[in-house]
Formats: sequence, structure tokens, C-alpha cells
Amino acid sequence: MRIERNFSKFNNMPIEHTRSFGKLIIKEAFTAMKKTSLSSYCNHALFALLALLFATCVFCFGCNSGSDSQQTPAPASATPAPTEAPTATPVPEPVRKLTSFDTSLLPELHPFGQSGALACQNDYENKKTTFTTVDIVSDSVIKSVTIGGNWSVSDEIFPDDTFAAFNVDENEWILFDADLNQKKRFEVETIYGQFSHDLTEYYFLKDYVLCSMNIETGKVSPVEAAFNLRFNSLVDIHPTEDKLFLDAFLSPDTMICGTTLLDLDSNSFSMISSDSFIPHFTEDSDVYFFKYNTDAGGYDVTYSADGSFVFADASLLPGGETELYPVPYSDCIVTSGDSPALFRLGSALECCDLTQYGIEHELLTQCFIPNIGGIIAVSYVESQFEFNLISPSVLDYSVIDGTEPAESMLTVNEYIAEDYWSAVNGSSLPEDLQGVRSRADEISEKYGVRILLSSQCLPACTFAEYPTTTTDQMNLADEAASINAALDSLEEALSLYPEGFFPQFRSEFGDGGIRIMLVGGFESNFNMIGYSVQSSLWHNIYVDIFSEGLVGTYCHEIWHATEDHITSINPGEFDVVQWSELNPDGFQYIFDPAESILNEGDYTYFGPTKPKDCYFIDGYAKTNEREDRARIMEYAMTGFFGSELSEYPHLYAKLRYMSDKIRQYFDTTGWNTPRWEDALGE
Repeated sequence: MRIERNFSKFNNMPIEHTRSFGKLIIKEAFTAMKKTSLSSYCNHALFALLALLFATCVFCFGCNSGSDSQQTPAPASATPAPTEAPTATPVPEPVRKLTSFDTSLLPELHPFGQSGALACQNDYENKKTTFTTVDIVSDSVIKSVTIGGNWSVSDEIFPDDTFAAFNVDENEWILFDADLNQKKRFEVETIYGQFSHDLTEYYFLKDYVLCSMNIETGKVSPVEAAFNLRFNSLVDIHPTEDKLFLDAFLSPDTMICGTTLLDLDSNSFSMISSDSFIPHFTEDSDVYFFKYNTDAGGYDVTYSADGSFVFADASLLPGGETELYPVPYSDCIVTSGDSPALFRLGSALECCDLTQYGIEHELLTQCFIPNIGGIIAVSYVESQFEFNLISPSVLDYSVIDGTEPAESMLTVNEYIAEDYWSAVNGSSLPEDLQGVRSRADEISEKYGVRILLSSQCLPACTFAEYPTTTTDQMNLADEAASINAALDSLEEALSLYPEGFFPQFRSEFGDGGIRIMLVGGFESNFNMIGYSVQSSLWHNIYVDIFSEGLVGTYCHEIWHATEDHITSINPGEFDVVQWSELNPDGFQYIFDPAESILNEGDYTYFGPTKPKDCYFIDGYAKTNEREDRARIMEYAMTGFFGSELSEYPHLYAKLRYMSDKIRQYFDTTGWNTPRWEDALGE
């Protein structure tokens, strides 16, 4: 059969159709070849080749015909353009010295731009700070600006090359743009906070509650996160996402914390652990956790790599006097000392001895530059600072054997929050104590304190300074009656204080304040009947309910809480030197309660001393300044002095001093003459 090959019909076909038709034939030809078995491949080869040749002609013909074509054919005489060989990416040097930085001052370093770094250098003597941007690739200064005051730069990385600097003395932040111009300058309650990555919110802790401040309006609000935890510190923030590591309190009675990871977008936790770690993020969103190993005298590290976790115990890393310094947002750790090493955390734990590259002095500060994958490390060499760019990807490492697979660290222990609030509010009590529990609640509500009874005191007593027995451990014939009698004395004591006095011990969010533990006794060598201790938000008062003079004991311990509240506002109050001026010349406190109670002699109210020579209530008041003041307030509140205290000028001066401090630091609006000022005759 003869077949006529007529190509003329393609001449007038629109160019896009011509191309499509040619592509279709090419596609069909390759499809036929792919579907052909090896045994019949030869039978179809000629057809496939002819089809490919025909399609190529059609495709090329269509591309070069028609007046609408946007392609201009090359002239027949044109010579083909030379083909350039692809440029290979240069391999970085393992260590390269940088010469553009000011070598006279130790800097804080921060990534900047695509291949740059920002140096923040303080001249403390002249109270000024210089910010300099340097291009690392060309090793040249981009720009430098000097401002007044001593400023530091935050580790946080923002998407538009904004960076944030803070002044600790002024609680002030400045946001700079890429040209080192000041975008915004504002004050905050504390500079120990973190910004959201879009720079709309500033996160910080206030009274152990995580809060956010809107940068534009200045409005402060608590972050409504799951579990309602209380925090001791902000630790680290993710380099690109609003995820924050925080230390959370495990108990209201200690400063012991666990590690948490909070997603600020969803206000949910991806980690709540009862263990306390030093956590860090890496550029690739991996995490690693340090934990001090007391037995080994060094740090264990658990880290994520390639989707799983790896554990390296302290024996694999330097310990003792050698410190480990994580390089922020990288997977590298450097060591202290004049023989520094760099550890890289990956599927294998690797170590590089940096002395082989000429780095033979301690690394004082380091900064990871993400876009070039390098670390700027600063040492002090021959009376000036030396800057080196380390490229971890091309260093010579040795692999450290002994790492082990580990379970994911990113787990949530929901019981931590439950245990915390159970310790704050008290666990449930048996039916026979429900009556006294209800009465304690009424007293608590009326005066603004919190009262715990029986087994509810156990969590706090676990961490008590002195071994403490709770009433449920005493096999009492009628525990409820004993507690009820103690509540009588407590209510009498609380009624002696001005209205609104106790709520002022609470935080702005209603947390904390005075918490009174009604217990059965203590183990001590000086017949102790009560004591108090400040822990985070709470001032815990422990009282032996079977001791005599309970009203005075409550007032004694409430003074300790009052003094602690004042010094929490201003630690400089109750200055030792000022107070010593109210004591006899050359007097020294004994600082041993067991010994001081035997020293009733000179200068005491209950001793043979004449009123004008009386400085202390009794021997116990000679223990220390705090017990001296608490003893005076105890007797003033119980009306012991009546109106005769003016006859004891030195005791009068001490109470006057204490009263003035209360007036200075408490809101006295609506107060009548407080009970303690009755003793002053006012």
C-alpha cells in the first residue's frame, strides 16, 4: 500500500496548534517505545525513529513560521554563543580571620542580613554604645552608629533585619532597622522578656504570670495559656516561630522548677516536664537540653537530630572546670579554656579540636550566622580581641562513641499543674473536718489570707526548714476541736489589723499572700512554736496550735511576712547599719536562738534593766535583727505595753521605725490608728 506524505496541511495551522501536534507525536512515539517489550523492540524502532523525526520537523517548522511569532531566528551567519561552565560554590575555609571589627572592645554579636553580623560594643567608662554592621563575606564595615548609654543586643532574630537593644538600667528597648535607624524606643516593666517575631507583642513575667504587652498600645494582659502554670523565668525563644521555653514552678512552697515549651499562637504546651533543663533551639527547629549531672561533675545533653532524640551522658563531654557554651540557634557547643573545642550535635556526636586551626585562646563570645552557616568566635589575644569565622561544615571531626537513642523530650505531664494547685488550695479532707474547713474558708475570705488544715499542710511541710508534724499524724481524740480552738485565736489575731491590710500581700493577679498552716509541732533545739518563710508568691506561716499565747505567735509571724513584703518591693529597706544605730554601742546579735533565749540579762524588758536602758524585749530578741523587730511587734499588737512604751525610749524608737516603714509601703487609705501605733500613743 502506498501512503502519500502530505505536510502542506500544517503550513496554515496556528503556531500553538503546530507545537501541540508535534509534542503529541513525540509523546506517542516515546509511549510506544516504552510499551514495547525487549523482544519486539526492533520491530517498532524504525516507526519510532520516523515518528520522532517527523514530529521534530513539525515542531521546528511551527516555531519558525507565522508573523505572530515572538521569537527572532538567529541570522544564518551568527556564530553560536559560547557556553559558560557552571560556577562551583567555593568551599569555605575552616577558620578565617576577620579584620573589620573593632578589636578594642568585647562585642555582643548578632546575625545581620544575608551574610552579615552586627556588633554591639559598650564603652562603659564613657557610657556609650556603638552598633556596627559588617559584611562577613567581603570582611568590610557596612555602617556604624554610636548612641548614649550602655546597651545590649537581644539574641532574637526578626525577618526584616530589625534588631532589638535593651538598657538594663532604664528598663528600655530600642528597635533598629537594617540601616541602624531607631524605629521605636519604649520602656517596659522588665527587660527580661521576649518579642513575638512580628514585633507586635512583648512577653515577660509579672508576679510569676506570663504576660504580653502590645508594642503599639502598651496594654498588658496575662497570657491565657493551658494549665494556668506559674513561671520563674523565660529561657529561650524559637528562632522563627513564637514558641517559648519557660521554667515553671512545681510547687508553691519551693523555687524548684520544671521545663516547659509553650506555643504562643495556640497557647498550648508541647512540653511540661518535672525535670529542669537548660534548653536551646537550633536553626533547623531541633532542640537540645542540658542537665547537670552531679555525680559526673558535668552536663548530660539530650538532643533531637534527624527526627529522633539522642542522649549523651556527661562522661562524653568535658566537665569539671571546663564550661560548655551553646552557640545560640546552632547545633554546636564550644568549650572554655585555652584549648577550645567545638562539639556538633547530630546523628553522631562529633568533636573538633580548634587548636589545629590556630585558635588557641578561650572563646569569649560566639554568634551563629545562619545564612552562611558560620560561627563568629571572639578571643582575647595579645591585648586585643580577635575575630574568627569558623565554618563547622568543613572542620575535621572525630566521632565520640557512647551516645544512646532517647525518648522524645517533648511530652506533657498534666499532673504537674494539678499538683501545684492542689498544694496551693489544699487537698480534700475527711468528713469530720468539713466543719472546721468551712469556718477556715469564711475567715480566709473575710481577711484575705489562706488557711490550711491537717493533711492539707503536708506538701508545704515536706519542704519546711524544720521537721513538722501535721495534726492528722497525731492520733488526736478530736482533731476538729483542736483546730477549731486554733481558729478562735487566729481570728482574734487577724481582727487586730486594719481593713485591707492582708490583701496587699497578694499579686496584681490575686495570687499569693499570707498562707497559714495550722500544724501540731516542730523538732528544734529551742522550743520553737512558729516560724515563717517566703517562697515565690506565698509567705507561709507555720504555727504549733498546741502552744500557749497563739495570738502573739500569729502576730509575730505576720510581722515577718510584713517585713518580707516590704523588702520584696525595696530590698534596701531595714538596712543593717541604720538598725544598729538603734542598739547599744558595740552590740552584736547572737544568731543562735538556743543561746539567745538564755541571755535575758542586759538591755531587756524582762531583765533588771532600767527602762531608759532597755533595747530588747527578751533574750530571744537578741538572736538577730528580724527576731528583734518581730518580738516588739508581737507585744505591741497584743496590747502588752499599753500606753507606757514612751517610758522605754529605745523600744519606742524601734517601733516608730517599723511603723514608718509600714506607712511608706502599704496603702493606708481608710485606716484608723493601727493597733501597733496605739503603743506609740498616737
